[in-house]
Amino acid sequence: MPDIFSYQKVDPKNIIGILEQAVAKIGTGPIKLILLVGAHGAGKTKAISAYALKHKRQVISVGLEVSNALQQSDINQNMVASFLRKLSNHSDGVTLFDNTELLFLPALQVQPLETLKLCSRNRIVVATFPGHVADGQLYYADAEHKEFRTFSKYEIKDLVILDLNGE
Repeated sequence: MPDIFSYQKVDPKNIIGILEQAVAKIGTGPIKLILLVGAHGAGKTKAISAYALKHKRQVISVGLEVSNALQQSDINQNMVASFLRKLSNHSDGVTLFDNTELLFLPALQVQPLETLKLCSRNRIVVATFPGHVADGQLYYADAEHKEFRTFSKYEIKDLVILDLNGE
């Protein structure tokens, strides 16, 4: 896969093999982020969990880890990105992030995609991303949703996106 934006529509039944290929061919660029994009129920968690099981890796629940750290006052909203970076550094090889929705909460004042990119600098990160791709842009939530975000082709140019949304 190229070191620039790569997009592939994926049948959830074939995701493990395609994800393995993406991880093997992620490239040599500094950003090594693979997003499993899909609507609620598209199979993102199932796919990342199956990959983790097959490769004996741990899936990090971003929502759970960040909310626990915030509740215990281990971190504040300004420390979320560095906290996730530390979590990703504890996994060897490939870091798997699931349940990333918390990053989009306005109260956290986090740039979700930039945070995931930061975690994937010089290491492979596979993250679930609730949303869809259309017209070369990545979308989080529906336009009416208060946390709706659009990411331009320039913001996603270094990513590999595996789209699990149906036709």
